[in-house]
Amino acid sequence: MAEREAMSARACQLAMLSGLRSESVRTLRWFDLYLDHDDGPMAIVAAENMKATLDRAVEFRFPLSDAAVSLLDSIEDVGVELVFPFPQRGKDGRDRPLTDMALLTQFKKATGDPEATVHGLRATFRTWMQDQVVSSDVAETCLQHEINSTSVEARYMRSDILELRRPVMQRWGQHLTDSNCGGDTGETDDPDIVSLDTFRRSG
Repeated sequence: MAEREAMSARACQLAMLSGLRSESVRTLRWFDLYLDHDDGPMAIVAAENMKATLDRAVEFRFPLSDAAVSLLDSIEDVGVELVFPFPQRGKDGRDRPLTDMALLTQFKKATGDPEATVHGLRATFRTWMQDQVVSSDVAETCLQHEINSTSVEARYMRSDILELRRPVMQRWGQHLTDSNCGGDTGETDDPDIVSLDTFRRSG
């Protein structure tokens, strides 16, 4: 139980730092990580682990902030394949991903709010980007939303604007780890933010 809670807490931390959906975090594999990439640290979420839009899904590159890299570096490689595996492997010897309920239970425990959801972190992240005057295209792409997916214009928008998203993710990571967001004490002045340290203590 303690091992599962600790793994769930780390997965919640990456969900906070990345803005990824629960499924994308829970199914992230070690070989999806490119921490020494020439374009900067990044991870690539496989298409089958992305939410499909218009009956299709594509792989998604997302830049890793310094805080996310630090978190990933601190994780002991206990899984054969997955970054956040369920403590007990399947009968075939392969990793099993944590369940969505495992993350949700850990999140409710850390926040002390029975109504809290992991998915709500994405709304918080989007609100923060709005407050930071991040352009809509960049903000929506950070959340893996397809922009104007039914418009003619969107058919010609093929870039994932990775380098425009990188400084946004870096600033978000700093926001979650600096002192006024509970980086040192676990306390935060923002009621919509749960500090990373909260999950360190809860796990």
